[in-house]
Amino acid sequence: MKDVINQTGFFKEQYQKFRKSVSDKDLKCFAGLKTDVERLKFVEERNRLEFPSRSKDSKNLEQALNLKEKGNKCFQKEQNADALSFYSQSLVMYPQDGDLTEFSIIRANRSATLYHLQEYRAALSDIEIALAQGYPKHLHYKVLDRKAKCLMALKQNYTAIHSLRETISALDDAKIPADVRQKKQNDIQIMLGIMVKSKACDEQIKKPADIINRVTGEKNPKYKAASESVGFDFSESEGRFAQAESDLQSGDVILREPPHCSVLLQENAKTHCFQCMKRCYFIEPCQKCSAVIFCGPKCQQMAYKTHHKHECEVLKTLWESGASITCLMALRIIIQKPFAYFLKVGQELEVNGRVGSRAEYDGADYSTVFDLVRHEDKRSTEGMFHKAYMALFLQGCLKRSGYFDGNSDLSGEEQSKAEMAVGGLILRHLQSLQFNAHEISEMIFTSPDPKTWKSIFVGAGLYPTLALFNHSCEPSIIRYFEGNKVVVKVIKNIKKGEKIYENYGPIFTQTPKAERQTTLKNQYWFECSCEPCSRNWPMLDGMDVSTMRFPCDDTACDNVVVVPVNTGSFMMQCNKCGRLTNIMKGLKVLQDSESLFRLGESFLQGGEIHKALRKFLELQSLLSNTLVPPFRDFYLCQQNVRNCIMALGNTHPPLDKFVQRQSVNLKKL
Repeated sequence: MKDVINQTGFFKEQYQKFRKSVSDKDLKCFAGLKTDVERLKFVEERNRLEFPSRSKDSKNLEQALNLKEKGNKCFQKEQNADALSFYSQSLVMYPQDGDLTEFSIIRANRSATLYHLQEYRAALSDIEIALAQGYPKHLHYKVLDRKAKCLMALKQNYTAIHSLRETISALDDAKIPADVRQKKQNDIQIMLGIMVKSKACDEQIKKPADIINRVTGEKNPKYKAASESVGFDFSESEGRFAQAESDLQSGDVILREPPHCSVLLQENAKTHCFQCMKRCYFIEPCQKCSAVIFCGPKCQQMAYKTHHKHECEVLKTLWESGASITCLMALRIIIQKPFAYFLKVGQELEVNGRVGSRAEYDGADYSTVFDLVRHEDKRSTEGMFHKAYMALFLQGCLKRSGYFDGNSDLSGEEQSKAEMAVGGLILRHLQSLQFNAHEISEMIFTSPDPKTWKSIFVGAGLYPTLALFNHSCEPSIIRYFEGNKVVVKVIKNIKKGEKIYENYGPIFTQTPKAERQTTLKNQYWFECSCEPCSRNWPMLDGMDVSTMRFPCDDTACDNVVVVPVNTGSFMMQCNKCGRLTNIMKGLKVLQDSESLFRLGESFLQGGEIHKALRKFLELQSLLSNTLVPPFRDFYLCQQNVRNCIMALGNTHPPLDKFVQRQSVNLKKL
């Protein structure tokens, strides 16, 4: 993953000042240190500079109430989208120590907007929170009536009956004229009578269809996030790598893994959930700061329980420091677990020299992160020195956040030693994340034409199982994301025993070999020897469209029979083994491929992603069983397979909304 660095932050200038204060003799001494704790202690002892600290983005009651009033005015004018935006901003800015009743009124007002926007589930969530937060009793009848209407719109009629009965009771407390109250109660009684008589029931709620994203076949007994059709091995030349334990078909899901940790880019902090990284259409605020948002109460509570409780206090300092996203991930790995956990980890390291067991590989287990490759022996002294100083800064942020507080059982010396050990772990992760982090993406739909679709960088995650896959400039898998969870699909048929490759950035169809090699060597420190690199495969635009590449009919021969596209012969002789190869069946398949491609394209442009994917996978299978790569038609088809698969993950607008829009547009034609 290419790291994201803010060059305008204060850390860069501070490090330059610190580096000038260190003599060549000291740097030579640093180069001889063996452990990350020793390196961190070395820079701490020589640092005379104080790291800047920024106060968190605070909330503002006056601003929150002004935003509420703007929302009210928009709602009265039936400008519901604008009203939703203002109410959401008001919730974000409302201080934790403000009047909860007023806060609940903003919630209830937003629920009315959501109801008119037909976002019934989000409206129900706001209604429940408003009632729990002290919404005025004399107004209960309004939100309970709205709750019943939302439930009926969702065809939850049996549950709606209960809400209607609650509304009748709540009307007793309403500050409205008696005749108005009586009329409302009578109207509801009539509705109840009809619903009870018709034996109203709740329609089964359809959960989001994620069958296409589930792991194909049985789960791997050791590697918990992977399919049993995937195995992992080790060699001195390649390190750890993935291989097929059984034949894999294009479209199979072989991995579905939540991140060990993930971090949202600062630029997306007001548009995406700070916990799961899904785009937020209905905002849930942080209770303490106005810097981040969440997609709902569940993510808000999970974030505060794990990382944001402490991170909230230092987030602005971290952002303004210019620390890269991998630096923030190194901190998140630590901060999402309590200090007591790492006290135990330190004891394990002292006794066993390792962390955790090796019985199973679960990405949630810290041991899988601790053991990731970091190429410590290949680092320059200057590079390691810079990372050590960054680790010292991040450790200082932990201290200011209160992360290390509350350990009365430790003596002062023991506390300092433990804090230094945690700083050493941060330095360790700063090294490993360079090679093992993945960027989390979102597909932006701008028009029906897939050529206009754009994948944007939302944040970054660490996926310990995915990190075991090696690179090829012609990958056999593609990854996409459900929020911050990664899903990996096969995009070419793979035979049992063959290695499974992902891609670290440069793809041979789009990037020249020299550029690919330079990128991989600079960022990942290896020389790529994949098939496209070793055989000098041409880029897509350079592939010969005047010939076809058939495999020799002799399975013992690895030669390619190159045939002109305008050939009139059906039997072609292999110039290696001399055997005649019958290409008639292959030519028939290629004649049918054009119609399949056009059909797939029409489905794709019509927003029918699943149908398009099936057609492109069918075509891809035909082509791969007929011809030998590299050939242009296969990679054009594979690009459409990629587009379809990426559309199954994070998208904006959501895929169902995009499909609805396409359907409306087609009806207008």
